[in-house]
Amino acid sequence: MAEFLGETTFLAAGVTGVREGPRGPAAGGAGRVLLDLATPVGPLVAASDAPGPGVGQRVTCSIRPEAVRVEPGPVRGGAGATAANAIRARVVETTYLGESALVLLDAGGTLLRASIPNPSDLPGAGEEVGVSASPEDIAVLREG
Repeated sequence: MAEFLGETTFLAAGVTGVREGPRGPAAGGAGRVLLDLATPVGPLVAASDAPGPGVGQRVTCSIRPEAVRVEPGPVRGGAGATAANAIRARVVETTYLGESALVLLDAGGTLLRASIPNPSDLPGAGEEVGVSASPEDIAVLREG
């Protein structure tokens, strides 16, 4: 199930694994963990502040449209995409907004939104595309 707040997509998820993540200035000097997540769109990996939720916990993922990358054709897993975060989706509709375009995507029955800056060649309704997001761009919200 996905819900929208403004244009943010919320996905219910379960934590299936926790790994040590990046440290240092890019991580604000604090420890980070990578969370393996089971979601309605398939497995995803998200970065979270340590210690993060544990295996078996239910969480909610928040993914902003500008964090979602859309590639034409089937999932390739390249161009910086994390293999676990590369999924297939079908374009439902595309709305041209001038300097950007909002694309509504169906990923196995779950709707996602992507914002494409400076669009020149937009995918059409019904087209299959590859969709990905960086683990750092998937915010994890603890339930309860």
